[in-house]
Amino acid sequence: MRRRTSLLVLGLILALVPLGPSALGTHGGFFSIDYKAADPALYGPAFPAGTACPGGGRASAPLAGADHSTGLNSLRPDDMELGQIVVFEFAISVGGSAAVDSQIEFTAGWNTVTTAGADFGYDEGFLVYCAFVDPSDGASSEVDADASVVTIVDSLVGDEIQGTFRVAGLDPNEVIVVEVWLVLDATIPANAQGNVQSRLIDATALSPPDTDNINTGNQAIPILQVAIFGQTARIVIVKEIDPGSDTTQTFDFSDAIIATLGDGETASLAVEPGTYTVTEFVPAGWDDPSIGCDDGDSSGSGATATFIAAAGETVTCTFTNAEVPPSTTTSSTTTTLSTTTTTLSTTTTTLGTTTTLGTTTTTSPAMLPLTGSPPMGMAMLAVALVALGGMAFA
Repeated sequence: MRRRTSLLVLGLILALVPLGPSALGTHGGFFSIDYKAADPALYGPAFPAGTACPGGGRASAPLAGADHSTGLNSLRPDDMELGQIVVFEFAISVGGSAAVDSQIEFTAGWNTVTTAGADFGYDEGFLVYCAFVDPSDGASSEVDADASVVTIVDSLVGDEIQGTFRVAGLDPNEVIVVEVWLVLDATIPANAQGNVQSRLIDATALSPPDTDNINTGNQAIPILQVAIFGQTARIVIVKEIDPGSDTTQTFDFSDAIIATLGDGETASLAVEPGTYTVTEFVPAGWDDPSIGCDDGDSSGSGATATFIAAAGETVTCTFTNAEVPPSTTTSSTTTTLSTTTTTLSTTTTTLGTTTTLGTTTTTSPAMLPLTGSPPMGMAMLAVALVALGGMAFA
């Protein structure tokens, strides 16, 4: 009777405590992983051209609004843009019996083609764009703020981008959120159909006493109805400032996109296929922008970019500005020295020579230079004649 009662109690306990992934999430050993996609309506869109990957394996909310706590189990094109960064969240729960500073590895995959075989999915040119621990996520509960992604190994396996991530610094009773960024293809073939799949493939605990595989269950997040992407186009502007200029300056844009952007910032708009313009207001003291567009049809002139966007296409134009260099004024002074030349005239007067012969005295007239003006010469001659006359009558 007691044995039958014990079996009955055990049966009741098993009935009241459900087993398997539906009750325990995905788990094995001391760890479990819950896979979500961040809601694009809350964080996007962001594009690689204006969004750098944070380094160091750890970053707080680099894309505000991307959060596991508001995550989704599927995605739809309504809130997404071609070429954008798509954010995925992996919440790692650590059991109370796990070792301090434990490590795990997990692998996930993202398809580059649709389930119908169309060449559209996640961009294999980027592979895994970024991965890090986000301590500010609403689902995070960290003990000592040292968890981080320490290695990322990514590759293209068939039509699937696969990334393996090693996470260190996991402590008992923590919840650590790893944020992973992929990039969606910027163009989609006409009449593309199907969904784009992604999945959590496997995980392994690396720190004793638990070095077993972690049960990840069957967790997949598709992008549904990709044909919706092909019905519209998107235009994107990127603002860049020359490094030698004031990088805190902001610039206003008008026409198709109305925005105020600083260095490294972007703005975009979903549009019907067609031609659109975006004009930058250039502040005083700045040159007109250099405009570069990433397709052969669109171009820039002056401060205006002209977008020619086809169905399913994302066109990006980058506006790069530099400050006008300050003008330099050089003054010179020329000093002219005047020279005055004074010519002094010299008048020489030579008197005659007196010779005495016996008792008779004669005076020979001297050669008298007549220099100077004529009146002066005549006066000198008169004086000489008077003198001779006096001597003759003496």
